[in-house]
Amino acid sequence: VLESDEYTSIGATIEDNIYLPGLFFAVVRGEKRLLGVFNRNRQWVVEPSTSNLFVNRNAFGHYQYVGPVAPDRLRMYEPATDKFRLLDDRGNEVMADRYHFIGVFSSGVAAVGIERDQDGEKRYGAIDRAGNVVVPLTYRSLTPFYNGYAAAGQVGGNTYDILRPDGTIAFTQALRGPLRTTNHGVFGEGWIVLHDGQEATYFDTNGEEKLRVACADAYPFREGSACIRDADGRWRYIGTNGQTL
Repeated sequence: VLESDEYTSIGATIEDNIYLPGLFFAVVRGEKRLLGVFNRNRQWVVEPSTSNLFVNRNAFGHYQYVGPVAPDRLRMYEPATDKFRLLDDRGNEVMADRYHFIGVFSSGVAAVGIERDQDGEKRYGAIDRAGNVVVPLTYRSLTPFYNGYAAAGQVGGNTYDILRPDGTIAFTQALRGPLRTTNHGVFGEGWIVLHDGQEATYFDTNGEEKLRVACADAYPFREGSACIRDADGRWRYIGTNGQTL
């Protein structure tokens, strides 16, 4: 299955920002690009096919027809319903086609999304590996879970629930504007960064404000420092006291 000269690319599964052995997707060489998924036993779970490559763009963006979302889980698009099924690493169905979007698993759960009405209004929640709902699909946005927490945007306004993987709320925070990028709402070294378009504020897991910095963009702390971008477009590193390193 894995003759290296047969493939233009092979990708591993990412979970919690770590590449893990499990399910792999491969693009096969030839006149036509074929995408398939195989497991660690070098067995095809989804045979290579041109129809596996991409889904038509919907309200949730442009996604591969099939692809790993965990070392032992993959999503499979169903054209008839415009939704994804969840399969295990042997191709067995774990969950029927319920959602228009299934994200990558982290902290044991994955974000899912549906279009609620004809206007394409989206709602997000999260499921566990068995396809059970752990976060109800009542939020207008949901960041990936990272280090055990995620930021979920409430409908209307700019208030965010900081969620644990079991769906419980660690704390709730109102902002002056929506989260700027996917870097925000991410915990790093016990602090989550929320950016309202003018300032980045870092909170601990209890919702206590630890640091506030005026900037255009900001990343979570790693190894005692965080990277921020000032209004003039320049990037710099700061310490937990907010001072430039």
